[in-house]
Order: sequence, then structure tokens, then C-alpha cells
Amino acid sequence: MITRKKLIELAPEKICSSTIRMYLVRNDWTEMPSNREHLSIWRWGNPISLEILLAEERVFADYDKSIIKALENIAISENREIEEVISDLILPPSDVIRFRVNNKRTENGLIPFSEALSLMENAKKSLFATACDIVNPTQYHQRMSYKKAQQFIDSCFFGQTERGSFVASVVCPFINTTEDEEPSHLSQYTPDEFLVGSFTRTVTKKYMNSLLKIKQTVKSKKFEIIDELADSDTISGNFIESLLELGEYGENGEVEIITSWSPILREKADVPNVISLTKDFIAPLEFIASKLKPQDVKGI
Repeated sequence: MITRKKLIELAPEKICSSTIRMYLVRNDWTEMPSNREHLSIWRWGNPISLEILLAEERVFADYDKSIIKALENIAISENREIEEVISDLILPPSDVIRFRVNNKRTENGLIPFSEALSLMENAKKSLFATACDIVNPTQYHQRMSYKKAQQFIDSCFFGQTERGSFVASVVCPFINTTEDEEPSHLSQYTPDEFLVGSFTRTVTKKYMNSLLKIKQTVKSKKFEIIDELADSDTISGNFIESLLELGEYGENGEVEIITSWSPILREKADVPNVISLTKDFIAPLEFIASKLKPQDVKGI
């Protein structure tokens, strides 16, 4: 695993000034007049509390220091660690979904190998089912062979695991599906409105919305609500099955799903970013899944 010091040292090689400039523009930093060519000045806060002097050409002797100092000030302005900011800027524009498993076996940040593999496989299934629900809204997919959904899932990455019980992450770069074999990958230079309207953001928003609706349904005990959902709100039995298989919902066990919306966008998703599931949801979810699944389809 790369150390914090090494990550910071590599930052100027991996992150160019134009990437930082785009990030500053999108995150409410103000560019000030500069008397020096190829050096821009940025200020943040009201009253002014932070300033960045950004060298915009690698030929400058202090280019690397300029990049690192800019990243440090961005981290301060957002009350985050600098390595988090670096990770965000190295990645293509992406939403990140984290799966945190909290039970007796993960208290020290570790998880049995077989459970980790199962967690990631079922995290993949749940995201894939969400993409399928968008492509073809239906109560149960007997065959999940939708090209657009496959393009989305193939574009995702397994991110670095994190401590905090056990946390695994799925990085979802912004794409739009195409009729070709490969999707259209979007970049940091893509206008906000196209990133917000991308297939990826549509999936990640629906993913968290579906989790929210399921929790609300279970708490209200009005299970017919799921049956009555239509069009873009439809939640399939396949999605609910994948939630049942996500982790070990034992005594005091919990699976928490956390979405970090892409920080390069001004517009943040207007849906919850944290949803947790416990053993209390198993029986209701099994009941809902059985109602959505056609009788001629075997078991969950």
C-alpha cells in the first residue's frame, strides 16, 4: 500500500495544474488578478481565509511545491485529509460507493477472505441490478443481459479497502452508454450538466433512492408500495435479493452503504448518502422479494 508521504510526493506527477484549476472553479474559489504570467492566484472564504498561488507551467522550478501547497489548502478548506483530495483528483470524475461491514468478526478492520469476496460480488450484483432497473424497469429480471447495464458495471473499479470495521469501495467513473462495445467516458472538462445527467450518476442516485424507499417501506410495513412503483422508480426483486446477500446480518451486525458524490461537481445529489441495513430487515426483504419474483422462478 502506498504511504501518505509517497502519495504526496507523487501528486505533482499525477495531477496537473489545469486539473486543479478546474477543481477550484467548481468549488467556489475566486481567481484574483495576477501580475505574473503563468501564475494564477486563488482565494477562498468569506472573509478571505486561504490563498493558492498556482504555477501553471511545469518549467517553473517551484511547480511541484505549488501543486502540493494547493492540495494542502484545498484539504484545509474542505476539512479533509490531503490524501483524500489527491485520490479524488487522480481519479476520473467518479461517484464512490463504500460498503462498510460492522460485526464481531470485523472489529479489527479485517474480514474473512470468503466473506470479502462475497461482499464484493453482491455489491456488484446490487449495482448491476440498479442499472438493469433503469434500462428496463420491471419487477423481476429473468435474464439480466442488457448491454447498457453491462457497460456501466464493466467501467467500475474496486477501490482500496479502508479501515473502520471493514470498508470496501467501488469507484464508478462517469460514463454514458452507447450502441458500440465501449461506453463514452466523460472527463473533468465535461460540463457539469452532462456529468450530472450521465448514466453513472443516474445509477448511483437511483441506487441510494432505492435503498431509501426500501427502508421506508419496511419501517411503515406498507409492502404494497414496492409493488406499485412504476417506470423510473421501479425496484426489482433482483436488487432486493442482492441486498440480502450483501453481508452477515448477525447479532449487532450491520452493513452500511455510503456514497461519496464526485467532488468536482457543484451540484450534489439530492438523495441520502448513507443507508444502513441490519438483521431486522432480513424477513421483510425476503417477503418483498418473494412477492416480486414470478412463481416459476426458483428460490432467492
